[in-house]
Amino acid sequence: MDFGQIDTSEDSNLGATYHVIDPYTEEPAYVKIDGEDVPVSITVLGPDSDKMRQYQGQMMKSLMKKRKGANMEPEELERRMTGQLVEAVTSWQGVVMNNEELECNRENTEQLFNKHYWLREQLLSFQQERANFLKK
Repeated sequence: MDFGQIDTSEDSNLGATYHVIDPYTEEPAYVKIDGEDVPVSITVLGPDSDKMRQYQGQMMKSLMKKRKGANMEPEELERRMTGQLVEAVTSWQGVVMNNEELECNRENTEQLFNKHYWLREQLLSFQQERANFLKK
């Protein structure tokens, strides 16, 4: 192995697309748009991407500012996990809510992850698996 030939940040910066799994059927999710079956998929940055490393660095600084010995409240941890995913999403397709296709933007992303914990869990699991982002 030649460490000079490995750059996981480059691959993570490109992101990877996750095909959402329907929580009821445990099958890949599809939605009909204009009569066609469209996969419900979300593209996220990888764990070694510049943006994710910057977010994690800011989170660590924030935690270090807390007084020593203070525990993070579960709500705060949940908010930070959601924030990480919001930062990671670069695009999506087939995301429909109340029969309306959602535009991929920060507000809709926050709404989606705050309402659908199961989706957040799927994406966090996908994002934490570095191999999902390695192209070579």
